[in-house]
Amino acid sequence: EPTTMGFTPLLDSYLQSLPDLFQPHVEKFREIFESVVPGMDGIVFFMRKTLKETVPTVDTCLVQGAFNLMASLLKRYVRDPMKGDEPLSGEERRNADKAAVPLWIFSMIWSLCASVTGPGRPRLDEFLRKKAEAHDFP
Repeated sequence: EPTTMGFTPLLDSYLQSLPDLFQPHVEKFREIFESVVPGMDGIVFFMRKTLKETVPTVDTCLVQGAFNLMASLLKRYVRDPMKGDEPLSGEERRNADKAAVPLWIFSMIWSLCASVTGPGRPRLDEFLRKKAEAHDFP
């Protein structure tokens, strides 16, 4: 059963699939994910025990949704020379570097938290802000 394996195999698989440009951020991505998502103090448990969703969701699908969203946001920084794509400019590489962690956090928020009903969103916001402060990420 996939749920008994936890989120680590999904996270490992996704992080290995990241383009080379984002490999320097893999450990920060892992750190943020592991400090926010899994466990009894994680966002998924918090949502399941204290909040309501507009539609029922599956934990692994919420996590996979975060990875899918991140992959779509990173597409603008992926170039394929075999297709005749021009390489990224220095400015584009710097922008990608600056955007990596904020895009990761954005992806987690807009996938993991998207199914929570309106009244639960302020509580979810407070939960995430406390996590961010406790783990020192933007």
